[in-house]
Amino acid sequence: MKSIFIFGSRAWIISLHFYRYDELPPEQNPIFIADYEEMVKDPLEMVTKIYKHFNIPMSEEAEANFKKYISDHPQNKYGRHKYSLAEYGLHI
Repeated sequence: MKSIFIFGSRAWIISLHFYRYDELPPEQNPIFIADYEEMVKDPLEMVTKIYKHFNIPMSEEAEANFKKYISDHPQNKYGRHKYSLAEYGLHI
């Protein structure tokens, strides 16, 4: 069975509930749903949860690399980007 990592969309979460993936025991569930706000709050904890969900051991080297990456790439490092519908040709 292939594993699927889903990030973010509440619409996806709703559709996955329809297919009853949420009722499978964690060790049989091929899907991990990552909450964006939780990931932003503690990215290393999110990565740890993903590894645990898919039964992948996290080495000390991998953890150190994640910590370095997180430290070197803080959110809004280059300023906050604001998206608008207009820049994509969409108007309300």
